[in-house]
Amino acid sequence: MSYLEKLLDGHSVEWKPLGDEVEIANIGVDKKININETEVRLLNFVDVFKNQYISNQTPTMIVTATERKIIDCNVKKGDIFITPSSELIDEIGFSAMATEDFDNVVYSYHIMRLRINNKNILSPPFLNYLFSSKNVRRQIRQKAQGITRFGLTQPNWK
Repeated sequence: MSYLEKLLDGHSVEWKPLGDEVEIANIGVDKKININETEVRLLNFVDVFKNQYISNQTPTMIVTATERKIIDCNVKKGDIFITPSSELIDEIGFSAMATEDFDNVVYSYHIMRLRINNKNILSPPFLNYLFSSKNVRRQIRQKAQGITRFGLTQPNWK
């Protein structure tokens, strides 16, 4: 019996695809400053890669974004951000969880936002933890594709 089987012994667990429980968004903002756009801070790949938990103080890069992007690419408490691609296969799927709502911050198009549909079903800290687990790390490595840049398609994340 595996460790997970022992842990769940006597408990009922319903396994579901990630895409059934979270909204996956990868429409982030570019690292540019454009005239006639609003200045915002950018949560980027390095912020996610180097931190398991991120706060409103984490993003420091200044960029600009349209009002629509500011609304669509916001950062809320409990959002999980992942590194969906990288030059190194083992840098895919690192995660960081927002510990609070962020002010005047958008996320980069180099990361993906996972927003849990029902936090009574799936806990943000648990989802964040899963991305560092051996089983999920192994699944990401097996499904990753690429030659000079590795990644998973959005359907594979789902």
